[in-house]
Amino acid sequence: MLSTRVKLIDSGDIQDFPFWNWAIVSLFITIVYSVLTARFLSKDIITPIYQLKNLMESVGTSKYSEPNSMVYTDEFAELFKGFHEMNETIIQREKINKQLLDSFMMVLSTTLNAETNTPQAIQIGLPAIRS
Repeated sequence: MLSTRVKLIDSGDIQDFPFWNWAIVSLFITIVYSVLTARFLSKDIITPIYQLKNLMESVGTSKYSEPNSMVYTDEFAELFKGFHEMNETIIQREKINKQLLDSFMMVLSTTLNAETNTPQAIQIGLPAIRS
């Protein structure tokens, strides 16, 4: 715009062209366009981050759910894929921990049952456990 202004001054047609009006209108349109573009782009970034945050909060309360990573085809898809793998690992570890705990309780129960049914346990007054 400034180059147009200089060209008009050199040619002598400056009085017929409202330069500053067009400059202000052009600047206003550029600013509005920039703000709207930034708003739409930020929505595209913030939405998957909030979804992932909500999924992490649900995992924190032991409510496992499947992240929907098929919606995204960019870096967020990789992030959701990694989150899904982490979620699956946590579920597998919890199953293993439950199995180990159940096994331990079974062994402990069997051991206590065997010890209380011995003649020595009966002599000191421990009740016999019948299974």
